[in-house]
Amino acid sequence: MSHPLIFDTSVWIDFLNNKDTPTASLLEHYISLDEQVVLTPTILQEILQGIRDDARYRQVKCINSSAMQQYVRPKPVTGTDAIFIR
Repeated sequence: MSHPLIFDTSVWIDFLNNKDTPTASLLEHYISLDEQVVLTPTILQEILQGIRDDARYRQVKCINSSAMQQYVRPKPVTGTDAIFIR
């Protein structure tokens, strides 16, 4: 199994619009192999903002509810207080 990949919103949009781009093809390949693809809340929000009809909503809902969705939670950054100490 390979490492999980995060695809930019533009790649998801190309994939959902069935555009034949190298990155959309790679995303489709990962999905077809049931590999881990990370869909972050921000990317999902951007995809949802572009929905214009019910058919696209159902398509995105199916993707969102599949096993490929994982949330990326940022790790807390420590030591940043030193930046502000004079």
